[in-house]
Amino acid sequence: MNDLYTGFDLSTELTWSSVSHLKAIGEVLHCMDARRHNCVVGAPGGNLGESLLILASAETVHGQHYKPRFLRWYIHRSSDSLGRFYLHTDNQTLQSLIDALEHDEQLASWTSAYATPEAFFQGLLNPPRELQSALLAYLVKPQYVGCDSLRLFLENREQLNMRPKLIEDTLASFYILLWGHHPAMTLELLEANQSQTAFVCINSDEDIQDQTPIPYTCNHELYSVFVDHGPVRQLYQHQSIQILAELESAFGRAPCDENQLKLAIEAAGKQHLALIQNRLAPDLPVYQYKINQGQLMAQQAKITESPEN
Repeated sequence: MNDLYTGFDLSTELTWSSVSHLKAIGEVLHCMDARRHNCVVGAPGGNLGESLLILASAETVHGQHYKPRFLRWYIHRSSDSLGRFYLHTDNQTLQSLIDALEHDEQLASWTSAYATPEAFFQGLLNPPRELQSALLAYLVKPQYVGCDSLRLFLENREQLNMRPKLIEDTLASFYILLWGHHPAMTLELLEANQSQTAFVCINSDEDIQDQTPIPYTCNHELYSVFVDHGPVRQLYQHQSIQILAELESAFGRAPCDENQLKLAIEAAGKQHLALIQNRLAPDLPVYQYKINQGQLMAQQAKITESPEN
């Protein structure tokens, strides 16, 4: 499976495992941008990005808004069933946040107590309770969101038909659970501006279940790639829809029509993925692979001018 344009063999950078095993070790779903040193099953924005797609689509189908308490329960319930909930920032975004906080009268003293950005990041994992509300006001702003895929939600909310407060409340819910020491919430610090060399899309005609072996990609010392793992995203979406329906019933709300919701999620996901390719990887070769009977088969590799055209 030697690739024509970038000279790497994707098959050598794969590890196969079942979805259930990856859930157990906290490897489903991470962000697709491949700056992590560990192996990943990639999706735009990880499981937080998928949750935003599902929740925004449900709001569109329902015509009703979710309140912050519901969102916290949704993330809590999803992490119990679907594994670790993941969010990353990067050192460049973190430094911008530090610079802003040092000029905030309420937060300057606490921020300045940390000698290095790395030390500040450790403090960000468990800030004083009395400062958390003030911190959240910064952490939901686009310029302080270190995940490019999630930042695109905030910067293009009208184009993606997403309610701004939903995005902000979902991000805030993650931090509130993190600061409440929820064991499944994970915030990671990555290096900024690592160059990606390709955009990889993995698909499958097979019905992916928790016990199905699936490939997940590992970083290489010379290159990294964007990876969108469509079959695992679809499984995650299917299971998340069931969780959402259970919660809506518990909160006294009528669940969404499942077929309408699936169609809305599919359309929103395609639009978001096209936006990511256009904004973050406009000049990269796009590789299509398909899972076929336990093997990853190359379909095509091409240069795309603009996925949105």
